[in-house]
Amino acid sequence: MRSTQHPTIAAALAHVRSHGEGGVLTDVSLGVAPGEIVTLLGAGGPQAVLAVLAGFARPQSGTVSIGGMVLNRTPPHRRRLGLVPRRLALFPHLDVTAHARFAPGVTPARAAQLLQRLGLTAFATRLPRSLSPELQLRVALARALGPAPTLLLLEDPLAQVPPPQRPALKALLRELCREADLAILHSTDDASSALALSDRIGVMQSGRLLQLGTARELYDQPLSLPVAAALGPVNRLAGTKLDQEDDIARIRIGGHVTVSARCMDTIADGAGCVVTIRPDRIAVAPGAAADLGEDAIAARLTEALFEGEHTRLRFTLGLEGEAPELLVHRPSGLAVPRAGAMSLAWQPHHAWAFLPEAA
Repeated sequence: MRSTQHPTIAAALAHVRSHGEGGVLTDVSLGVAPGEIVTLLGAGGPQAVLAVLAGFARPQSGTVSIGGMVLNRTPPHRRRLGLVPRRLALFPHLDVTAHARFAPGVTPARAAQLLQRLGLTAFATRLPRSLSPELQLRVALARALGPAPTLLLLEDPLAQVPPPQRPALKALLRELCREADLAILHSTDDASSALALSDRIGVMQSGRLLQLGTARELYDQPLSLPVAAALGPVNRLAGTKLDQEDDIARIRIGGHVTVSARCMDTIADGAGCVVTIRPDRIAVAPGAAADLGEDAIAARLTEALFEGEHTRLRFTLGLEGEAPELLVHRPSGLAVPRAGAMSLAWQPHHAWAFLPEAA
């Protein structure tokens, strides 16, 4: 093993290509710092990244490093990492204490400390099958953290826990990360878990890392429609670009409606494109579109559905031919407008225009 050039990075992939366990990776580069939680979001690639870091799959090219050491050919048991698989893989015949002491070199004092920190002391002699899913996850964490790893890999273990218990576990993971200066790499296909847990999020598709950044960056500045869609619902409107000033383009939707959006691709004037806008970025007002502003558009409210934190409003733009629809999320504390003619508007930089093939 040899030292890498980035000792402050707990774990890293550099231009990794792989066709092994977990799927295909195509030129993936990323790093996780001590005390940081990075979530890989998507259906194609996150599991393959974890498999390469864990040593279950060997890269065809590129480098894999943990704790400043290149480990491409190092077997899994010699890597300073802990792993919590999606289904936890607890041993049915071992009690909670035995799980905490499972890794070589874990002392009774270290195991007792972990059980106390994870709220498991009262369950020390219990078998996994007698515990709730939340407690089983805590046992899996105790086993993974026993040898004080540099890196903790999480294969979406929160998916096995009922939603009401997830916030407390997310808070616990954040605390453990900071307390031990632990690097955590988490894979999931659940955007809400990624947003609530992560310092940074990487969106993957078909073995490629499309974008890596903070939740706010990816939510507000996606570089592609797959990234935008991965972080939450988006409306999509097919249109034709008219012209552009700086990065804001005017786009014709249907026969006579013009909207403004930020160009995320190079789109020629007169070319087709797709305008995307999040439901929570659209303002709603009664009355004529001209009263709401220059870029407002007329619409008709066809449905209002209460969904807890927000009310989902469905609008048709009422254009000639097949009328496009827009979904709007309105805070549930606000009054629900009556069905009928309304006006919609958004800030131009809150909408994004992509090429159809990129969308």
